[in-house]
Amino acid sequence: EQRREQTMSSRRKRMRDELKMREHMAKKSAGGASSSNDNRFDVDRLRREGERLREEYSKREAEVDAARKQRMAVERATKKLDKEDRQVRLKWSRKKVVGGVH
Repeated sequence: EQRREQTMSSRRKRMRDELKMREHMAKKSAGGASSSNDNRFDVDRLRREGERLREEYSKREAEVDAARKQRMAVERATKKLDKEDRQVRLKWSRKKVVGGVH
């Protein structure tokens, strides 16, 4: 333990001391039972808020996804119509074709 203490850097020693001090302060302030109830209430409130935010996000994403799908369907339909407009439809009777020279 002593060797470990000697080889430890000053930065690490300072961080360890700060941690001990913070733990000590936390134990002092957490002495009352009312603070644990407040913490429990805060945790419950944060969980409810988290659930609400997740639901809002999922609804918003569903709306965006539906709009994107609709836009893509419209684009596909217009491309299909454009393609059909570009196609040349030739109609002739066989009688006209038969008259050719072989």
